[in-house]
Amino acid sequence: MSKQVTDKLLIVFLDSPLSVDAHEVSAWDQSLFEQVEEHTCEVARSVDARRHVYYSSEIIEDDRWSRTRFIKYKQSEGDKGERLKEAFRNGFKKGYGRIVCIGVCCGDIHTQDIQKAFDLLNTRNAVMGPSTNGGYYLLGLSSPFEPIFDEKPWGKDTLFKKTYLELMMYNKSIALLEEKVMKSAKDIVV
Repeated sequence: MSKQVTDKLLIVFLDSPLSVDAHEVSAWDQSLFEQVEEHTCEVARSVDARRHVYYSSEIIEDDRWSRTRFIKYKQSEGDKGERLKEAFRNGFKKGYGRIVCIGVCCGDIHTQDIQKAFDLLNTRNAVMGPSTNGGYYLLGLSSPFEPIFDEKPWGKDTLFKKTYLELMMYNKSIALLEEKVMKSAKDIVV
């Protein structure tokens, strides 16, 4: 599959420390969460793409996610899979050809990681950034593929494997980024 698409969308999924996946909740501390969120915001601002930020609760107007750089949305109802599916669906409906989604749990993500994901989506159906906890810190798609959001073990150490195997089962071409550590209060150094 060879594809040269210029319309790129970066989706940032914001979860408060209290709504982060179950295996991380006990480790999160508000000030450390804010440090990682600030790092993620700085990285997202420097990415050459349109940017949408999805809030887990109400949209905050006067925060670091300025409307001059980000279009703000409230996440839809449902489990994490339903909310991600709707965010990707919204992006593809708006005509974006390459969509990359990140959260705010990886203090080790860099602009180059996201740019590399967009570049890989020129020739691949999907790109994933696996994390050491069995999940993923980045997911990118070059066309809609909603089954990967259904009935997944969100917050469990089998999420990456199940998502990857489903992509393979449907003969999707996949690129993998470097594995990274999902940050918790004890190991955040930003």
